[in-house]
Amino acid sequence: MKLIAGAIGLNTNSITADEVFNIDGLTWQKDESWGNYKVTRVVSPYNEVTLREAAKYSDNIYFAQAALKIGSEKLIDGIKKFGIGEEIPFDFPLTQSSISNSGEIDNEILLADTGYGQGELMVTPLNMALAYSALANNGNIMTPRLIINDGRDATVWKESAINPENISILVDDYS
Repeated sequence: MKLIAGAIGLNTNSITADEVFNIDGLTWQKDESWGNYKVTRVVSPYNEVTLREAAKYSDNIYFAQAALKIGSEKLIDGIKKFGIGEEIPFDFPLTQSSISNSGEIDNEILLADTGYGQGELMVTPLNMALAYSALANNGNIMTPRLIINDGRDATVWKESAINPENISILVDDYS
């Protein structure tokens, strides 16, 4: 989900690749309205974190903060551009993914958690493979198929899930 949140942040100009998030320590909460709930991260080699470091170290706090900057509506719209929450056009039966139990992200903790792939988000391995495939397909997500031939007749399922100008940023950050 972190690739998706990063792409949505870039696509909506909610974040930039070089924007620094100041994160101190292994736990974080927006404010005391979150009660005892805190987002945690495993490692904190940097206090000044950009998208590149956040991707490299899989920084939950960075992506939680990015999701809050993106906002619920833009995050949901962006997630849908990756086909999450809708039926995948596939000849094999699959469980449908979901953004949340209700289809909405109606509180800040759920929004923050969704930004790093937690909360109520449910995705299939195929959804994630399709999301990452946008990096190799100029931002497009191809229609998944079981093929026995060489795949030369593949078609686009979702156009521009990632803006083409943002692909090189994400490929550099996630490879």
